[in-house]
Amino acid sequence: MVARQTKQIVKIAGQLSKDKEMYYKPEENPNYFSFYVKDSEGDERKVILLSEKPQDFELSEQIVLTGKMKGEEFVATEMLMK
Repeated sequence: MVARQTKQIVKIAGQLSKDKEMYYKPEENPNYFSFYVKDSEGDERKVILLSEKPQDFELSEQIVLTGKMKGEEFVATEMLMK
């Protein structure tokens, strides 16, 4: 994942790791959703989306995220599902 090499805002694309945990508790924080994405190189990374969980998220074939690395996690501010 190229994103780990920079602190700038970047776009990454990958697929949802359906075998990993997804965390969304809107009653605690409606703008915090975490999940795991695997990119085309096989790298898997935890993603924190600073937004609500999109409807039909689990059905997406590809996810494009905009954000930056914070430690070992990718913090996304925007997401596009395909």
